[in-house]
Amino acid sequence: MNTLFIVTLVAFITATVQETCPSKPMKAEIIKAPESVLEYNIGDRVSIVCAAHATPAPVVYWKRGKGKKAVPLPTRSNSISVLYFDAIQKEDYDTYQCVVETCCNGKDISTDVDIVIPNGEPDCNKKYGDENVVFGVDWKYATHDQAKANCEALGMELAVIKSAEENAQLVTDMKVSFNRHPNANKFDDDNWLWIGGTDEEEEGVWKNLYTNEELEYFNWEKPNQPDNWVGEPGSDEYNEGGQDYLAINRDSGFWDDSFNVLKRPYACRCLKRDGTGRGVSRRHSRK
Repeated sequence: MNTLFIVTLVAFITATVQETCPSKPMKAEIIKAPESVLEYNIGDRVSIVCAAHATPAPVVYWKRGKGKKAVPLPTRSNSISVLYFDAIQKEDYDTYQCVVETCCNGKDISTDVDIVIPNGEPDCNKKYGDENVVFGVDWKYATHDQAKANCEALGMELAVIKSAEENAQLVTDMKVSFNRHPNANKFDDDNWLWIGGTDEEEEGVWKNLYTNEELEYFNWEKPNQPDNWVGEPGSDEYNEGGQDYLAINRDSGFWDDSFNVLKRPYACRCLKRDGTGRGVSRRHSRK
């Protein structure tokens, strides 16, 4: 297992962070932020700099993970901090947050970076799956609309599940990919992936994204699903129209209706492997 080495640099030399604030403290600003996605091959040396400015000097450090589950790393330093891997390994691929703290305004600012392996998109070959996978998983964050567009850009389709057999095959392919693909690490606590299906046009009438035909097979998670929940008022996912897009649980294979704005990985159908030889129908493709 790779040892994570943390290098912290101090741009502005201060013995301690000031305990009292100046009469007019300067608002913290990130002056050097990493790109949102950085690609590294296994074994590469990684050095990612994050720097911020404020008066008094802010504290900058890194967290691993997203949201409330993010874990702080021992990288605290004044004004600038560097996330460093001597030789990055499979288990190190994840989402990291650069966090900036100030003693005056009581509010942190942060920026995220996803460390991913290059060319990690699904390609339907043996690299991260079985010899003849029907479904390839793209382990990156995307809305439902983005997932559909990304699959099509790869010459694939966002997976539309038509039978119990296909659902079981997708679960198998998802599990194999999750266990082998370095980019899947960050989704250890997120079991849901996008699949192709929507009732956006008419509530309760779920349709194939590409043919506009009504779906005949379903595998809902609970008896009360789909529930078309609208979300909590004031939240980012609140939508008066409710949940209109299909997601699948990678462990159980059960389905749920969900909000398009949520970002999660997604499953693409490998057209050449499922025997259809069928390309995307632009005529029926939802815009």
